[in-house]
Amino acid sequence: MQFLPRLRAEGHTCVVAPSRPAKYTHWKWLGWRGSWRCREWLRQLDLWRARWGGFDVVFLERELFDAPEWELDLAFAGASPRFVLDVDDGIFLKYPEKFAHVAARANVVIAGNAALAAEARRHAREVVTIPTVIDLDRYPFDAFPRSSSPSVIGWTGTRSNLPYLEILRGPLERLAQRHPFEWHVVTDPQGLAEIPSFAGVTTRPIAWSASTEIEGLRALDIGVMPLPDDPWARYKCGFKLLQYMAVGAAAIASPVGVNPDIADQGNAARLASSPEEWEAQLDRLLCSPAERGQLRAMARQRVVDQYSLAAVYPAWKQAVLGKLSD
Repeated sequence: MQFLPRLRAEGHTCVVAPSRPAKYTHWKWLGWRGSWRCREWLRQLDLWRARWGGFDVVFLERELFDAPEWELDLAFAGASPRFVLDVDDGIFLKYPEKFAHVAARANVVIAGNAALAAEARRHAREVVTIPTVIDLDRYPFDAFPRSSSPSVIGWTGTRSNLPYLEILRGPLERLAQRHPFEWHVVTDPQGLAEIPSFAGVTTRPIAWSASTEIEGLRALDIGVMPLPDDPWARYKCGFKLLQYMAVGAAAIASPVGVNPDIADQGNAARLASSPEEWEAQLDRLLCSPAERGQLRAMARQRVVDQYSLAAVYPAWKQAVLGKLSD
């Protein structure tokens, strides 16, 4: 979605067809079964529009349905001269046969990191690695860090990822005995009641919204991305780490999957693989505003050079449009 304004500014027509209702939700008045049938029927209308709309490209983000069937996905693959599959998570861990069939039909698979690209190459004729990017026009950066007391440590993520915060229980509870800080947790409104409670830690639950997302990120002195070293996490594309770095929060992440590459092996963001390392890195940054300032400057420049919309757009457009971009 971040790329569409640029395509449209160049004269391309872009039609967006989101799942209705959203893929992982349902309409209460219809229930889960009724919502599924409605979603499938509306996708049939989208398919009709794709077949008769004269589209040059059909771009599929991940998959149509969170289900093992792939017949409708392949129908979209044949609805235009060019079919592009975009993958930013290890969806093949859930439905390997489905991924194999859909990736094989794509003219190109856009993979969010090298691990995803390696899996896609087992099935696809062409794979292009395009990292997750940040539209820096939406992420203001101040030359000087904000002055705050107490410091703010924060995490942002979906409700399903809240269990990852247990990695920080011990480190944060011990740090709270030595340092004053606030712990901000931003998640879906439905997940606020599920935020884990840490003894002695001043926690501020915040409901995520598109209108306040950037403001909430800019309130952080330190942003954290704890992950378990499991198959699903190894394929993640590091979006929240990039968000922290873009706004200038000093960031710490688990060295899982693509995170060490984004962090430039610890130069643009710190890495922590154990409770002891998490505690040590957080303690160091809480004690040194000067080090936080140095880190935030390197982090922002890292995003500008490697993970910004402006830096990546030409390669993304070439992958999506193919010969149409020449």
